[in-house]
Amino acid sequence: MLRFSPTARTNLFRVTLVITLAALACKALPFFGSDPEVTFAVVGDIMGHEAQIRSAYDPASKQYKYDSVFSRLGTRISAADLGIANLEVTLPGKPELYSGYPQFGSPDSLVTALKDIGFDLLVTANNHSMDKGEAAALRTAKVVLDAGFLQTGTFDPHDYPARRILEVERKGIRMVFLNYTYDTNGIAVTPGVIVNIIEKERIQKDFELARAKKPDVIIVLYHFGKEYLSAPDAFQKEWVDFAFQEGAQIVLGGHPHTLQPFERKITKDRFGVEAERFVIYSLGNFVSNMQRRGVDGGMILNFAIQKTDEKIVIRKINYEPVWVYTPLIKGKMEFYVLPVFEYLESKELDANSMARMKLFLSDTQALLKQSMDSTRDPVVK
Repeated sequence: MLRFSPTARTNLFRVTLVITLAALACKALPFFGSDPEVTFAVVGDIMGHEAQIRSAYDPASKQYKYDSVFSRLGTRISAADLGIANLEVTLPGKPELYSGYPQFGSPDSLVTALKDIGFDLLVTANNHSMDKGEAAALRTAKVVLDAGFLQTGTFDPHDYPARRILEVERKGIRMVFLNYTYDTNGIAVTPGVIVNIIEKERIQKDFELARAKKPDVIIVLYHFGKEYLSAPDAFQKEWVDFAFQEGAQIVLGGHPHTLQPFERKITKDRFGVEAERFVIYSLGNFVSNMQRRGVDGGMILNFAIQKTDEKIVIRKINYEPVWVYTPLIKGKMEFYVLPVFEYLESKELDANSMARMKLFLSDTQALLKQSMDSTRDPVVK
């Protein structure tokens, strides 16, 4: 049997302690030994049309259930450090207020299902924020927060000063998220609720407050642009440029319901700071009952931000097309968000559905080919 002197035992203990602490540090800090990196999975509009509400209702339990809608996605959202979506419905709380277009109101169980598949942040400033009035707008933000999400875009005036600028930290990278909509479909935003509207004075003040917090990166989510276009309009380009000039590095767009291009570039803001900046003008629909060509699907946008030499760089930009499959099963219309590549050889889809999904894929790949080609990561020499 080996015998150690008291000094040797003390040294062995110290070595063991150092190794154990190092191992614990590596586990607590996934980026240990390399640049910190935060990964994103971002999707577009979460819609709630009448057919979706009817489909979610389970007469046996008298409950609304959305779990199956997202059941085909696996860990695609939860695997990212941050999963982000635009919640384009209100949560009015009363079944008699549930409705689809033009004034959306959905059951709370919709956000429960979104939480279950891994989403972390829901933004709520969009043209349907006021569809069910002030009380529903306030309730929507509260339900989302109570479900454990990060949330921004609409606010209760009482906690607006504290919640106006959403700060999030992951893996030592400090982020600020800002969210704005072009309008609320002409429905007045009453004094008892705050909806972030795209207005120069408001956004400039928010950026001033955001910069004062000295985050590593500012990320803006805009709800803007003409519907059903496959390219950004002048309004979108104007406000993206405005955000970049104010110091944003990432802009994530939605509202047109169609997919639109994305790009990464290096530009200076109005303070002379040169940085990489990334924009996607529209993420399309993630789930809806819009079944026309071009609006019957969307994407999961993946990218990572890395902190290198005290600067943020945007890497690993990619996307996975998703398509909404709506089969009639036992006389009931069902909704499934399908990751397209996984289902290209599926026997589950009927011939018409398969043809439509493949058309969506070919349209998407043609539309975004230049975006993909121009955003490939630089070759490390």
